[in-house]
Amino acid sequence: MTSDTYPSLASGRYRLVSVLGTGGMATVYRGYDTELDVYRAIKVLAPELAVHTKVRERFQREARTMAKMIHPNIVMVLDVGRDADRVYM
Repeated sequence: MTSDTYPSLASGRYRLVSVLGTGGMATVYRGYDTELDVYRAIKVLAPELAVHTKVRERFQREARTMAKMIHPNIVMVLDVGRDADRVYM
């Protein structure tokens, strides 16, 4: 698949390039941050789950918790947001 197949997020700031992995609650993409000119891993909550307020809140709590952790074996969270019906970190 080409990057044209995947949507962008945050008014085009993040371009989703390819799927890195999929789980029961979310998909992780290789994404490109057009603002900072770097590639990032971007986790997007599954659309059928993003409609539930409690699931969105849990996802955002996970992002806030992970953002406070600094360790070489833990992914650093640099952003969290919502773009229409998509919730991402």
